[in-house]
Amino acid sequence: STVTWTYTPAEGGYYILSVSGEDEEDRLAGTQFSFYVFGKGDAWWARADSDIIELVAEKYDYKPGETAKIMVKSPYDEAVALVTVEREGVLDRWLTSTKGGADFITVPIKEKYLPNAYVSIILFKGRAGQQKYSEDGDSDLSKPQAKFGYVSFRVSPAGRRLALELTSDKAGYRPGQEVTLDIKAADEAGRAAVSELTVFAVDEGVLSLTGYGTPDVFSAFYGARPLNVLTTDSRLHVIGQRSYGEKGEARGGGGGASLAGIDLRSKFTPTAYWNPSVRTGPDGRARVKFRLPDSLTRFRLMAVAGSGARFGSGETSVTVSKPLMLRPAMPRLARAGDRFDCGVVVHNYAPGISSVSVSLAVSGGALLVKGQDFRRVEVAAGKAAEVSWECLAEKPGETVFRFRAAAGTETDGLEWKLPVKTWEPREYAATSGVAPDRADEALLRPYPGAEGDLLLSVSPTALNGLSEGARYLLEYPYGCLEQKLSRAMPVITGAELIKTFGLGSLGTLKEETQKVFDRLRDFQHPSGGFCYWTGGCLKPDPYLSAYALEAAALARKAGYRVDGEILGRCADWLVRYLGSKQTDWAYPYSISETYAARAYAVYALALHGRNMSAYFNRLYADRDQVPYLAKAYMVKAAVLLGTDALTAKKLADEIMSQARYSPTQLHFEDAEPMPWIHNTAVKTTAVMLDAMLAAHGGFAGDEKAVRWLTTEKKNKGRWRTTQENSWALRAFEAFYRRYEKGTPDFMALVSKTGVTGNLLLQAQFSGRGLDAVEKTIDFPALFGEGERAGISFSKTGTGRLYYTMRMGFVPEKRGQPASEGFEISREIKPLDGSKAFKAGKRAVVTITVKTPQDRTFVAINNPVAAGFEVVNTEFAVESAEDARALRAKAARGGGWGEFGRAERYDDRMLIFADYLTAGVHKYSYVVQATNPGVYYGPAGLVEGMYEPEVYGRTAGSTVEIVR
Repeated sequence: STVTWTYTPAEGGYYILSVSGEDEEDRLAGTQFSFYVFGKGDAWWARADSDIIELVAEKYDYKPGETAKIMVKSPYDEAVALVTVEREGVLDRWLTSTKGGADFITVPIKEKYLPNAYVSIILFKGRAGQQKYSEDGDSDLSKPQAKFGYVSFRVSPAGRRLALELTSDKAGYRPGQEVTLDIKAADEAGRAAVSELTVFAVDEGVLSLTGYGTPDVFSAFYGARPLNVLTTDSRLHVIGQRSYGEKGEARGGGGGASLAGIDLRSKFTPTAYWNPSVRTGPDGRARVKFRLPDSLTRFRLMAVAGSGARFGSGETSVTVSKPLMLRPAMPRLARAGDRFDCGVVVHNYAPGISSVSVSLAVSGGALLVKGQDFRRVEVAAGKAAEVSWECLAEKPGETVFRFRAAAGTETDGLEWKLPVKTWEPREYAATSGVAPDRADEALLRPYPGAEGDLLLSVSPTALNGLSEGARYLLEYPYGCLEQKLSRAMPVITGAELIKTFGLGSLGTLKEETQKVFDRLRDFQHPSGGFCYWTGGCLKPDPYLSAYALEAAALARKAGYRVDGEILGRCADWLVRYLGSKQTDWAYPYSISETYAARAYAVYALALHGRNMSAYFNRLYADRDQVPYLAKAYMVKAAVLLGTDALTAKKLADEIMSQARYSPTQLHFEDAEPMPWIHNTAVKTTAVMLDAMLAAHGGFAGDEKAVRWLTTEKKNKGRWRTTQENSWALRAFEAFYRRYEKGTPDFMALVSKTGVTGNLLLQAQFSGRGLDAVEKTIDFPALFGEGERAGISFSKTGTGRLYYTMRMGFVPEKRGQPASEGFEISREIKPLDGSKAFKAGKRAVVTITVKTPQDRTFVAINNPVAAGFEVVNTEFAVESAEDARALRAKAARGGGWGEFGRAERYDDRMLIFADYLTAGVHKYSYVVQATNPGVYYGPAGLVEGMYEPEVYGRTAGSTVEIVR
């Protein structure tokens, strides 16, 4: 039975209703619940020595137009209340009063409060009329008081959600067919909504890797937002400091002749369609059409809609299949000498058919395929069978496989490209020189039987000698922000050099350079400075931030698009950095590194139009303490800041008085190493030469600095690091463009010495310009059956002949490890504990690195044998068991002083540490065996990115994968 009881509270407060009773067997039962009653009158609450008061809303969800009632648990019988409605800022504010301990305040709910808001109430109580003190007389009990309270509520966005209905003309398709997709947009009442849509179709298999869901833009616009208002009360500094507690919340071949006409599937694109601007008609409907790629998979068709303040999304899916399907059973790549099974898996979904004909045709010549190119196999309906051939990778190149299959009237064709790489990465040695009349060079084959080639380049300009440094930057294998910016520098400042010496397609390189600046935001810290890697950093790096600002300013001048908002935030951060006494940024800078970074920031800001003359003057006053590198940046900044001539001259004179001279050379060298800003004597000298050329048109003996830098290129024809090459290229370009004034007019001849009919290259140069002539000669033509060769460079006419020789070759398979400052070893074991690597099973690779001293910016390049694929255990589709296996090894690094970042590629793993402490470090990752065969694993390398002479290398290894 139901009993109704009525009660009318006489005053506001907190009430508890208790109900109890007995059944026919005298068993007790009871329950209770509590509620608040808003209103005037006395109400007494638990007191605490705090400035916080509790606010209670009658409910937590409202609609625009309603009125919220908020009870104030006041400790005062009467008080003045400042009410503010807040979120990103103060939305509304007013004064009112409260009486009693349970009085309430009304808040009209407005549209602008969507999707949520925060109500702040501050109660003020003036000084009491009667003066009272504590018993010890130290505390003023009558002093003015203030109490603070916050409450949040949601505002319903009802009526603002769009419903999208996506319908394809059919559920299943064949590869290459056209899809017709109809989209209907409606509001919550089912009425047509005129909308703008983004429509896209993506391979479901790719989306599943990260658990990607169709974007929910409604929640993005109408999800809860954090409170970004800080409340302070300056009176408390007079009447006593108090704690407010937490007031807000954080943001959260032909083969069989009968198969020759079968079409080949070769277009495997994960994104089948993308259209960011599809508009519906007045009826809320839109239609798009697109052609499917050749992938046999399921595509998710997604649409996201916006219509004024209304948003929504929807999805559907279609399947692309064939009754007879071929899927590749191939490794992603091979290396010369690898032997492995290659072929296809035949899936037969055709009822009543079991005999399948399969043919294979290959082109490209990099692989030898053994076995008949036409096979007939039995595959029962609903089953699959693998058809394989024995493959031998003979030489680098690309082989195209063309598989065709037929079963009754059903057919399928598959084209698959397999790259074959060298067993070890190619290595290069280079030299450059000048022949006023004649010069001779001796060449030695790297090892007996080595294969490779020699690139000869001749030119009338000394800029020819810079080509190897530019090539090094353009081909540098790692990709932190410093390296990306350094790679872009020769394209920005030396486009003519790249074009002249054939260092790559200038158009393509310009596109790649533009991508660097398009992605600049990915490296930016929320504060405005920059990090070395994407994914964020705890604190930005000052030197890198200055480098980014300088590179961006030069890029803008060269016509590249750079987001001004990104640069403005960086410039603002550098200004704050110069004004801060903080020294603990991303890395533990020394005093010299701090001076250099701050001087660089002054120059970069001046380049960006920010005048930091006051800070320049501080550096100038401390110039006895600043390193040469900082002084070089000060010289560059002085020009832009319009420093008076006397100051500039005094700075230049002091710099030159401290240069290190020899009879034929000079350079600048700082006594203290500065690893966190990648400084070396080469970099300091190059920056100084560039600065003095820009500020003073050079200096007496500047050719000696050029000569010293030239000798530092060593046997590779370039300098050691990205920073050395980037700055040296800029300095050399400035020097040669200033001093090369003669007009050349000569015939250049390059020939083999001691050989009849020995002319290798001939070129005529007339007039100024950056013209260069190149020719590539393979080792058989260069060395014949021997191990040595001589090259002679000569000219007839006026001018100087500059030449560069670049030898590229495949090194021998590395049978022994090497250690020059690092020791490195690697181990691979099956994940299941067995002794054999089986196709389809997984294994753990563990790399161990030993270093006797702390190192900065360390990289591991560990090639992966072609029969394995690196597994990303962070993908949503991967088993947690693999991740647990890695954790059990305790070999993933991640902390300061350890390896903490990895990049996965088809053929290698790159692993990085910004700082590596002395000792032993391990890093493990998971691979999956794919195709049976015997594969070569090239040697793994660990090196200092800015100290490449410090390295360690494993021996190469061979691994077998079985069925």
